[in-house]
Amino acid sequence: AVSLLDRSCFMELYDRFLFAQIWNKAYRGSLVREACLKMPEDLSLGEDMLFNLAYLDACGSTDIAIVNKPLYNYFAGSEQSLNRRYRRDLDSIYERLSENLVVYSDKWNATENEKKRCCNAVYSMLLRSAENYFHTMNKMSSREKYRSAGSIIKSKAFKDAVKGSDCYINPI
Repeated sequence: AVSLLDRSCFMELYDRFLFAQIWNKAYRGSLVREACLKMPEDLSLGEDMLFNLAYLDACGSTDIAIVNKPLYNYFAGSEQSLNRRYRRDLDSIYERLSENLVVYSDKWNATENEKKRCCNAVYSMLLRSAENYFHTMNKMSSREKYRSAGSIIKSKAFKDAVKGSDCYINPI
């Protein structure tokens, strides 16, 4: 069966792991060409999500059709996966993705519930950015790791995400 979801509820797709990839979607090639949509070439992580946001923005319709049947199997467990290994650029990537989620959430008049989901996602990304500094492959000194992670946690984006989030955050 197929169900329809309004574009303003795109964070529901994000929460269901249906938004950040391109392999589980069908795109109208004419729209991609007409809107000159391209994958951001300066990223090796998160470029799918930025493409999907741009594609949805370029669509005339605000409806998203979801086929509620698994048509593809994807294995995501490798230690070599892009989102599991240490990345020096992870904070800038997640900052860019977070900014885009917030921008489109506002542009598409997301509901309050969707905005909370957006804050949850931003919180999660920025927290992963901070945790990334403590990966065993990071050769920074302990002091540099704590300073770098602390700058993320003290950032306005992180504080805004915590304030707008509805997930439990341990006060420690």
